[in-house]
Amino acid sequence: MQVDPYHAWVSVTASDTVNLPNIAGALYAGSNGVSQAVSQDGTVVAFHCVTGVVIPIKVKRVNNTSTTANNPVALYRQ
Repeated sequence: MQVDPYHAWVSVTASDTVNLPNIAGALYAGSNGVSQAVSQDGTVVAFHCVTGVVIPIKVKRVNNTSTTANNPVALYRQ
């Protein structure tokens, strides 16, 4: 099995209005809780996160409202 690693990452500050600089290829969960992830088309979905798990979704923002998970990290492949 070949692994395609992530080459860049950025700490995410949850915001209801400010998008990430680029669409992320995945979201790392820094703590247990809920992350309100916003997709490229603006759809918001609540992901129930477990510390240390990588959620393989394309995300443009993590909303602050109703997000309880802390220290999310956006992961990028180049």
